[in-house]
Order: sequence, then structure tokens, then C-alpha cells
Amino acid sequence: MDVEAKFSEYLQKAGAKPFPKNHAGAVGELAAFLVGQQAYKLCPRLAALAMTDDAETIHEWLPFFTAANCKEGRAVAVLNLVAGLPVHRSAACEALGTIGTKAELPKVKAVAEGDGYNVIKKRVQLYPVRDKCSSAATKIQVRGN
Repeated sequence: MDVEAKFSEYLQKAGAKPFPKNHAGAVGELAAFLVGQQAYKLCPRLAALAMTDDAETIHEWLPFFTAANCKEGRAVAVLNLVAGLPVHRSAACEALGTIGTKAELPKVKAVAEGDGYNVIKKRVQLYPVRDKCSSAATKIQVRGN
């Protein structure tokens, strides 16, 4: 079965809102399935549909955009750089470390330099979001694109 063709057919029929309420759990399952099927040609259409103010839903889309090396997914990942939860900001940086370009670099660097989330482990203060974003910035710079 041609998954991309079938899913494209569904998107055509569903119109502008193919994912009612953009339910994060369902999106996560769908994204994992599409990665498993390597249905990466769907990326441009799905990135447009993933633009939402729901950080959890964006978080669930990021593995698909990363696996697909989806340039259209960059804008979606950037939305989560200011998400409320540190795990969402970290995942956004991780995705941008793979698919980001110099265009996203200033925003990734800003989070790398200024994210305030920290944890204390064995009396050492750690900044996991900053670390993830710093790593992403380095990857983008090394790629040079």
C-alpha cells in the first residue's frame, strides 16, 4: 500500500483541519507511523498543518520533521523555542540541530545563552536546555548552511 498516496488522499478530503483539536497523543502516533513508513514526501503539507500554539502537539511532530530532514519543519520547531516546558524547548533545539540553518541560528543561540531552567545534581547546577541548544548551535555552525 502506498501510504503517502493514501494519506495525501485523506488530507485532500479532510480540508483545512485534518487533525481535529490537533490532539498531541494522536499526532505522536501518526508521526511515529509515518517515520516507520518513511513517508517523508508528506513533510511540506504536514508542516503547514503543524503550525499551532500547542507546544505538546509541536513536540510530537518534531521526530517526523527531523527524520524527514524537513526544511518546512524548521518554522514549527522554532515555535517551541519559547514553549513553557523545558522538554519542549530542548526538543526544539535538538530538532533544529539536525534540520536548522543559519536562519534559525540566532534564536537557537539566544536560548542557549539565556534559558533559565536548571536542575541541581550532586550540588552542581546544570542547565539542560542551554546545553542542548548550545550543541544544536554548534551543529548548525559546523554544517555552515
